[in-house]
Order: sequence, then C-alpha cells, then structure tokens
Amino acid sequence: MIEKPSYRVPLMSEIARIQPCGLRVISTFAGAGGSSLGYRMAGFKVLWASEFIDAAREVYEANAAPGTIVDGRDIR
Repeated sequence: MIEKPSYRVPLMSEIARIQPCGLRVISTFAGAGGSSLGYRMAGFKVLWASEFIDAAREVYEANAAPGTIVDGRDIR
C-alpha cells in the first residue's frame, strides 16, 4: 500500500509569510477567494479581485492580502 505524505491546511499567517515570486495576477469573478489563495501560496501577488455578490466579497475581504483591491462592481 502506498502511503500518502502527511498534509495539513496552512494557516493564513503562514501563507502571508510566503516569499513573492515576482509575478502578479488579477482575479475576476473571485468568489470567496479560493483561486487567489492558491496564487498566493505559489508566491503570486493578487493585485485586484472582482466579486459582486456581497457574502462572497465579505469572505474574500476577510482573507485578502494587504494591498489587494477588492472591487464589488458587476463586471458582466
């Protein structure tokens, strides 16, 4: 039987300490920020995120990196 390596979900404080790789992204239809979190874990800086659904935007804003602009306008 092949054993999986141990894994745990990193804390937001650990993600905040990840060194940037120099690449930057924006997130359209960002939702609660799952893909943006993945970008941050890969070292990308999220410059701007768009989410017009209030509940999703509130979650995104609670976890957004400092300096990320969260835009609530409908971009459709």
